[in-house]
Amino acid sequence: MADLDAVARSAAKEADVRLRLAADYQRGGAFAPAVAQYDLWLKAHPDDSRQPFALAGRCRARALGGQDLGKALADCDTAVRHNAKDVAALDSRGLVHLRLGETDRALADFNAALKLDPKLAWSLYGRGVAKLRQGLTTDGRTDIAAATALQPHLPQEAKTLGLAP
Repeated sequence: MADLDAVARSAAKEADVRLRLAADYQRGGAFAPAVAQYDLWLKAHPDDSRQPFALAGRCRARALGGQDLGKALADCDTAVRHNAKDVAALDSRGLVHLRLGETDRALADFNAALKLDPKLAWSLYGRGVAKLRQGLTTDGRTDIAAATALQPHLPQEAKTLGLAP
């Protein structure tokens, strides 16, 4: 994180490296700094064709961190409007809906993402959690098992983030 912080301090506000920094912070579990990097990049690039990508990334950082879920949802909605087949935006929007307790909407987004990429571990896991919350125990456990087979650490990561069944 210290290296990322050093790059963030030295980079120009409009630098494209901010997108990479945001993704790296996010992978490291530092969601607030990830959002800050996306914010800087988005403000400096209002007409850039990569706006939907950055919005989907910012949505995911907020969704994983459980922060500003209304803003996360708006970002994902905008990204999906730009590209209805944006798997990352659909998956992230599913996580937002899951955090908001909107299991039907979460299922719709996870199903749409899985239709495009059937081996998307987070969507399988999120769909499993949503199904469990709806009382569909067997189906939910099946999805969580499939997600765990793809990414064995996912249940622990999800638990740490407050996304356990």
